[in-house]
Amino acid sequence: MNSFETLSDQLREALKKSPSLQKIPIGPAFPPQRRPFPLRNPYICVHIKEITVEQGGLGGIVPVNQAGTALGQTCTLLFSLDILCPLSLGADGCQEIFSRLCHAIFCEDAFPFKAIRLEASSPVYSRENDCFVQKSVLRTIVLMTREEEGLAITDFTVRRA
Repeated sequence: MNSFETLSDQLREALKKSPSLQKIPIGPAFPPQRRPFPLRNPYICVHIKEITVEQGGLGGIVPVNQAGTALGQTCTLLFSLDILCPLSLGADGCQEIFSRLCHAIFCEDAFPFKAIRLEASSPVYSRENDCFVQKSVLRTIVLMTREEEGLAITDFTVRRA
């Protein structure tokens, strides 16, 4: 079971374990410590951008893979995955990391979420960070299910489809 607070942590941990993204630090968008300035290595910032909870049909019934159905709700999450690249790598460095990110999310079996879409902006120079930034958004779906009839939905079960 998971809570909203741990979903970003789970995504960060899955990306850190990805062979496609080795040697690229992955952390929260607003880390407690400062990132090095000027940026010397690429960095991926992860945080939840939007959450949409949708009601299940017929009294809250949602499909659960081949196991049948369960009571619960479908939750669509938009994660912001901002790619920061030092000036030495150029804007092309952002695109190369985005390509590796796509492979990690859509081609590797260990990814814990059902990924639907990953889109990215064009890389732009950030004067504030003195680096190139490419903003990307990952759309995922998770199921919030209840263990027993009548209990409030408070936790998630993350399942890969």
